[in-house]
Amino acid sequence: MSSTIKVNNISNLAGDNSGIDLSTNDQIILKTNNTTAVTVNSSQAVALAGNASIAGTATVGGTLGVTGITTLGNNLIIPNGGNIGSASDTDAMAIASNGVVTFSQPPVGVGGITQTSTVTASGTEVDFLNIPSTAIRITLILKGASLSADGQNAIIQLGTSSGLKSSGYLSNSHYGSAGVGRTDGFAVFFGGGAANVVSGAVVIYHLGSNKYSSNHSAKYNQNNGLFGGGDVTLGGTLDRLRLRPDGNTSFDAGDIKLFIE
Repeated sequence: MSSTIKVNNISNLAGDNSGIDLSTNDQIILKTNNTTAVTVNSSQAVALAGNASIAGTATVGGTLGVTGITTLGNNLIIPNGGNIGSASDTDAMAIASNGVVTFSQPPVGVGGITQTSTVTASGTEVDFLNIPSTAIRITLILKGASLSADGQNAIIQLGTSSGLKSSGYLSNSHYGSAGVGRTDGFAVFFGGGAANVVSGAVVIYHLGSNKYSSNHSAKYNQNNGLFGGGDVTLGGTLDRLRLRPDGNTSFDAGDIKLFIE
């Protein structure tokens, strides 16, 4: 025979700690203001309709199902070799006993890398806009970039919402024993032209407080290479970048792409 115990307005309950034994299908329902707060069934765990406050340690032997938001006031510790995941990928994050974390999928987020579409090097300037304020490293890749006239140089200028910065750089680019120093931008290559097709990378680092440092290395021609670096401080948050050659020179070949971290 099954039974249900319904208790309203309990002010104090004293006893000999012998507890209450429930037979099959027995049930205890505790109510506050005639609203069910706790339901105890003999065949299942405790069902809470409202909030629960536990001053001591709570141990759940089975599965804990939470349909609302879980807020922790302290650390979350899982067993050695345990997993944290989603319903369809239960081991999305596996933590070994020594603390090493393994992801089942490549992580995507603030620490990830985004890339622009490849741009054909042409005209007197190549602009990359909408650079995120969270960027800490920007890599500009050049493949087969050449200029319409020999003996010309190219620079990179950084900019903010106020426009491009055209002064205050300390930079240089070297080829063999020769080189060029620039204050109007980061020097990228020296003496470019049809015979000197540049392939390589320019890396720009954000050091915080709108301070930036750069370095570059590239193939200058079949037998020689380029190298150099520079630094500059902007007056605001970086959001754009321009690559441009000197004077009336223009790009006549090559591919350019930007990677942002």
